[in-house]
Amino acid sequence: MDWRTHTPIAKERIGLNELAEAAGVPRGMISSWSLRGAIVFRGVGRGRTRSYTIWQAVHLAIIAEMSAMRLSVVGPGADLTEAMLGYARHRLAEGATPGCIALVPEPGGLDWTIHPVADVGSCGSCIVLDLGRIVGGVAERWDRIAALKPLTRSPGRAKRRSKIHRPCAA
Repeated sequence: MDWRTHTPIAKERIGLNELAEAAGVPRGMISSWSLRGAIVFRGVGRGRTRSYTIWQAVHLAIIAEMSAMRLSVVGPGADLTEAMLGYARHRLAEGATPGCIALVPEPGGLDWTIHPVADVGSCGSCIVLDLGRIVGGVAERWDRIAALKPLTRSPGRAKRRSKIHRPCAA
């Protein structure tokens, strides 16, 4: 997969069912995490139709991994998942794979820091996540979905609404 074509506002988009499949999570979990504040979707589309990008699928896969490890995915945990997503984007933009990262608790135990595994050294207790495996799994499922169904392209600039405001008929 050429990650350079998948900017934070990617042009290729999928629906909610495909998002769940690409992330490797049940659709119901997406709704649950969204209601709990683990992820905030800024859906693109009009009315009830929404479309999602590969980055949202990667974010969901990171949340799923943390949830499977019984780590909090809301509050500070939601901030942590966004930081991991940002780290993955940064590494992919450099042309490198994200690899493994270590979550190291801060003194006091209320916050975490993210370190590449090579930089951890003797930090004491830490939790290691293989971001490369997570991102690779999403990319593989995304490509499989794209092969079965052409991904929709987001429209260019939306048409401007008329500046004329018409009163509602009573």
